[in-house]
Amino acid sequence: MSKDPGLNVRFFGNFEVIRDGAPIPNKAWPQRKTQSLLKILLHERGQIVTSDQLIDWLFADQDLDVATRNLQKRVSELRRLLEPDLPKGTESQFIKRMGQGYVISAECPCTTDLEHFSALTREGSEQASAGEWLQA
Repeated sequence: MSKDPGLNVRFFGNFEVIRDGAPIPNKAWPQRKTQSLLKILLHERGQIVTSDQLIDWLFADQDLDVATRNLQKRVSELRRLLEPDLPKGTESQFIKRMGQGYVISAECPCTTDLEHFSALTREGSEQASAGEWLQA
């Protein structure tokens, strides 16, 4: 199997995260909220998502202190899943702490089928606007 660097995330069909060419098995995800956290950060890729927003979206039914601890645990789990060989205390190439929140950099080695679909849709719209119907 080839070792494609980085992450490839599939949202269409069954959600799947492929790390360095190998899928992360469903049983490897410690909590469903860890997957939800990744989905949110990827949806907002390149934008800082505040801890308060993440708590509202993921842990709205919990006390703030409990929710804050749970968010920190899910972030830690996600970092370990995405970069299992990352030495403790080393900055993740995917999930960055920025001010009062987290971000997945637009420049990190990660692709999603949603981004690919959006790019093809934009390209088709541009070609249609230019009257290039066959290419669109």
